[in-house]
Amino acid sequence: MSVDIKRRMGRFSEGTGWQTQQHEKRLGKILNALRGALQWNRPLSLENPVHDVQPGDQVYVKNWSTDPLRESWSGPHQVILTTYTAVKVAGMDSWIHYTRIKKAPTQW
Repeated sequence: MSVDIKRRMGRFSEGTGWQTQQHEKRLGKILNALRGALQWNRPLSLENPVHDVQPGDQVYVKNWSTDPLRESWSGPHQVILTTYTAVKVAGMDSWIHYTRIKKAPTQW
């Protein structure tokens, strides 16, 4: 990738001062956009849990099925154990990532 950038930079660097200035402005905008995109893709810090689910809570679990008329969520299931990024619920053998659960409402 760095070779491609150098090749492209060489093409723009042969212009006049005005062209170079315009190129620098465009390059700055692109770099700012890339920084913003990369910031959202950084791994989460695991100093604290990334969810607010505790053992004993009732949660719904997102199904993997893509059938249009099938329910997307199963449950509610009782949470047995939690880690910073996953939960273990009663009635399921595997751990479930926090992005596939939502808390069941306590009152209707």
